[in-house]
Amino acid sequence: MASVPWIAGNADHRIQFTASIFVTGTILRDPEVQPGRLSVQLVDLGSTPENKKVRTQSGVERNGSFRCGPGAPDLSELWIVDDSSDRLLWKIPQVAGHRLDQNPDPRLDPLDLRGQLHVIEVQCLQDDGKPFDVEVNFALTASAVEEPEDWNWAGTGRFDFLAAAEPLHLWVQAEGYKRTDLDVRGNPLQVVLKSGPRLRILLNHPELLDLSPQIYLQLSRMEGDHEADEQWIQLRSDPVDQALSVPGDYRMRLYLTLGAGNDWNWIPYPEEGVPLRVLDVMGAQEVRLSWTAAEVSAELARVRAEQEKNSEN
Repeated sequence: MASVPWIAGNADHRIQFTASIFVTGTILRDPEVQPGRLSVQLVDLGSTPENKKVRTQSGVERNGSFRCGPGAPDLSELWIVDDSSDRLLWKIPQVAGHRLDQNPDPRLDPLDLRGQLHVIEVQCLQDDGKPFDVEVNFALTASAVEEPEDWNWAGTGRFDFLAAAEPLHLWVQAEGYKRTDLDVRGNPLQVVLKSGPRLRILLNHPELLDLSPQIYLQLSRMEGDHEADEQWIQLRSDPVDQALSVPGDYRMRLYLTLGAGNDWNWIPYPEEGVPLRVLDVMGAQEVRLSWTAAEVSAELARVRAEQEKNSEN
């Protein structure tokens, strides 16, 4: 870091400049780890996977080399991440402490990750042993007590992911099946998904189906006061059968639409939602909706009138 004096009157001011450089290096890896699946990032010192500031990012060439910058080596950590999910695989805590030389653009010692990074292959099976024919999503966390936040689409049940030496926990879910989780041990992995809880939604007043525009039902699983795992159901028939991945406490709302196309204005009804407990039972759990077409239409009219009044002001 250099300083340049700036004199104004009798005051001596100094402006601090931080050197901005490009960091280069090579990642040594096993042949199964394709370099295109890796990215290199310069992030602020002290960053965590949950809270990081990425200053710059680059890909990895076919021969394992990379050039990442511009950045400030004294203030940066170098992270190697999974390019598809941004998940941390490896890091150098402080770039400046790992210079091979003192050139303006420092080159790092080769990063030997052979035997440290692995491609884990996964096959999902139904509880009768048959392969999956529906879409599957998966997530990875550090342990079973950490709820997943970011899910990855995995096609119809065969997928793989990059894993480092640290412990990993795999979560898998598919519509109509219970969410399953397990520690990542061994390679390949087989995951058996069992049929999940089912809801049968019946309408006390089927004339709801005649309202226009269409009505949707939203089910949100509750985690304390937080709503997660939203599912949307279009009310097209009576009854409506819906499969869920996880039993538990849910919040249920109708969502009404004002307008059409990309101008839809979604109105929750009721706004606070209705509590619903979904049990892990055999067969379908029945839920009856008591809302009438008249009260739903009245809510639509109220919202339209309120919007028109606001637009005039």
